[in-house]
Amino acid sequence: MKILWNSSVTRFSRVALQMFDNVIWFTGPLFIAIAVVLIGGCVGFYFKALLPYYFPDTTVGYFAIMVFSFWLLSNIVFNYFACVFTPPGSPTTPPKVMIISFFLS
Repeated sequence: MKILWNSSVTRFSRVALQMFDNVIWFTGPLFIAIAVVLIGGCVGFYFKALLPYYFPDTTVGYFAIMVFSFWLLSNIVFNYFACVFTPPGSPTTPPKVMIISFFLS
């Protein structure tokens, strides 16, 4: 009887895990789209409302903040999509080897 119980629990856990994996696999792009829309909304609000409020005239400070904002935005977008397209698990080469080979090549 114990063997039947263990096999049914194992089978149920395997099926439940497979169903959960499928749900995450199909809803992953939806979560990515939601994140892109939220980041885009924050950036749009910043450039449409906050930046003109704090810098109503076009000065050197306005352009400096604009350049810094675009630099920060490009870093956020790059890191987000680098995380999205990196497969899960450990990297193929250790970070120390990658850094050394980058500077020596």
